[in-house]
Amino acid sequence: MSKLSVAITPAQLRRYALDQRAYYDGSRQEERAIIFGARMEARAELDDALADTDSGIAEECIIEQRVPLLGLIKIKGGRKIYVEHHYNCEAEAHGIHVAFQWCSDPGCEERNAMLVRLYIGHRDTGIQAQYEASTGQWYQCTGRGNHGKNYACGGNWSSRKVATPPAIFNQLEEIMKNIRTEAQKQQRIAQAKASLEAAELMVLAQVQREHAAGYARQSCNPIYDGQAEICIGKAGMAGAFADRTEARAKLVLAEAGL
Repeated sequence: MSKLSVAITPAQLRRYALDQRAYYDGSRQEERAIIFGARMEARAELDDALADTDSGIAEECIIEQRVPLLGLIKIKGGRKIYVEHHYNCEAEAHGIHVAFQWCSDPGCEERNAMLVRLYIGHRDTGIQAQYEASTGQWYQCTGRGNHGKNYACGGNWSSRKVATPPAIFNQLEEIMKNIRTEAQKQQRIAQAKASLEAAELMVLAQVQREHAAGYARQSCNPIYDGQAEICIGKAGMAGAFADRTEARAKLVLAEAGL
């Protein structure tokens, strides 16, 4: 269950205010961040005064919210810094549409950037489900057919509380689970291919180094005048080729996230 009311210490409250000012610095909301940040600091000061202490400023304040579909969200100073499962409208191909309502104002103070409400609807019927983040309550919704192209939450609808997520959310979860499973499979395949390519490059680099070593040995036992200088040059070239091949192998792995 997710809550919009956030319990943080006075020291964390001061840190959040500082981080939020920094985040909105130079933006149209800069003044609001300053004003509401001052109120957050005043709240922190009152809490400390009531406790007869001075808690100072926390080194870090990361607020966490866990919500349906997206999973864990981490927020720093009014900015989302981590979302466990990103959603990019993948379910629209199946007729399911989703809309998120977020706190998006410094005036929300430590609730800023948190999810307020989630709507889920279908292209044919309009809204079918609503989730209230402040209480963790799900609602089964019935649209009146006037949603237009706002399939997730357009037009008018009636709703009732339900103890479990409506069926459309379960359909959405299954779709996303399959998509993520396929994505993980494709990533695994891509990384396996990258590992093989890198391994083959390292084999080539080893052969190139063996050639370099062979030229170096021959330079110590030349069989005609000038051969030593030629072999030294070839040894250097083969070594340089080996270095380049190894660098390519490292790049292949890095691009694959390995």
